[in-house]
Amino acid sequence: MPTTDAPIDRLLAQLDAVRGRGEGRWIARCPAHDDRTPSLAVAEAEDGVILVRCHAGCGAADVVAAAGMTLADLFPRRVRRGGRGPRRADARRLPRPSAAEMLAAVGGEAAVVALAASDLAAGRALGGDDYARVMRAAATLRRAADAAGRRQA
Repeated sequence: MPTTDAPIDRLLAQLDAVRGRGEGRWIARCPAHDDRTPSLAVAEAEDGVILVRCHAGCGAADVVAAAGMTLADLFPRRVRRGGRGPRRADARRLPRPSAAEMLAAVGGEAAVVALAASDLAAGRALGGDDYARVMRAAATLRRAADAAGRRQA
């Protein structure tokens, strides 16, 4: 496990079953839910900003809180302005995800919606957490479609 005091090292030290997934990318068990199979993707951008995404649907704030950190800890001091996160100019310099990464994310969200539709078609009601997750997936898909439309224009 890393030994420096960098935010990424502090976060990774708080996680279980951490595995490297390439340069600046890891997967681990999400500390915000009972995660048996690692579902938390962690990445460090070139400017040091830490990106976290729980594929089971936990929010970033819940994930970092469960790891004993705050959202502000995900942003190195050099990109903060008054402790409120990255400056707009720095945020524009973050690497854009590749088309393959975007398609994989959209595919994952589409799978969530498809599973919910299958349950509903079989007469099974969605619980509150399942409904909230489907609504987040639908919102993500809408944003992706809007972004794709803006790029086409």
